[in-house]
Amino acid sequence: MNSSDRTFTYLTVLCVLIICGASGIGMVWMRQQISRTADRIRTTEQQIAEVERRVRFLDERIAASTQPRNLQARVANRLRPAREDQLVFIQEHYSGDAYVYAVRDAFEVSVDLALLNNGTIVEEGL
Repeated sequence: MNSSDRTFTYLTVLCVLIICGASGIGMVWMRQQISRTADRIRTTEQQIAEVERRVRFLDERIAASTQPRNLQARVANRLRPAREDQLVFIQEHYSGDAYVYAVRDAFEVSVDLALLNNGTIVEEGL
């Protein structure tokens, strides 16, 4: 075996070792990334399960509070006929293919609208 064959053999062995080492390091890095991704997925799934639990709880409360007997119990002896100044009539306009009942402008502000919340009136601009 001459020196050029020996050099070629050493270079080939060196290249194989470098490729194997780089592949090993790459596989360790990939496993670490897979583990991190699995942890993030597990955390996200736990958060989703918590949100779904809260939504179910709220749905149950909404369903219970909107039962007719509960609504009747809440307004018992507190309803009265509307006064004349509380009645609002809206004029409808036919526009194209549909009826338009009110002007819908994104920048229109109405200060006379109020939201009744727990017996207090809070003015709200639209």
